[in-house]
Amino acid sequence: MTSRKFMLFIVFLFLIQFQIHAHPHMSITTRCSFTFEDMELTGVWVDYRFDKYFSIDILQSFDLDQNKIFDSEETLEVYNNAFINLENYGFFISIRDGDKRSSPQKVSDFSLSYEDNHISYRFFMKLEDSDERQVVLSVFDPTYFCSCTYEETDTVRVISDEDFQFDYSVKENKDYPVYYDPYAAVGDDTTHDFWFPGLETAYPEEIHFVY
Repeated sequence: MTSRKFMLFIVFLFLIQFQIHAHPHMSITTRCSFTFEDMELTGVWVDYRFDKYFSIDILQSFDLDQNKIFDSEETLEVYNNAFINLENYGFFISIRDGDKRSSPQKVSDFSLSYEDNHISYRFFMKLEDSDERQVVLSVFDPTYFCSCTYEETDTVRVISDEDFQFDYSVKENKDYPVYYDPYAAVGDDTTHDFWFPGLETAYPEEIHFVY
């Protein structure tokens, strides 16, 4: 393994010997594209656009032919070494149903691209169609290592063969805080339902998608 790849592991995969501090060290900007078939919700494509510093590390470590295009072999290397560990953190995604939150156990169709000095990850998360015809989704790193925000324009898109009405809003929900330990051990992915001394409180911005 090259020294750069080793450093990349340290930065992004939260490997074994380091502590996470109380301020973000990386930024991710998100866009969600809700997908429908026959007017039924099937899932959402999630795009993560990374800051230029992490993007440079990915490009230099895994774009072996330096053409700024990731072929299947290079994509697999990124998937195995700089993506799939996010499953231990719910891929930074929470779906809220009332006062209950859940995160995906797995995602599919991972790809990545490089454009305008930024690496973007794209993957698909399956969702069940809801009788309430709404999804409340937030993107937030519970370790607070990464700052997660949403794209300012086209935050939400819809992929469908049919035309139909939808609406969405992005807002902070003070009723459903997230508690996290800013000094937890690197491998600690504990979810805290109640505050206690030593924990910090955050209010992730939620996407309210109504269809």
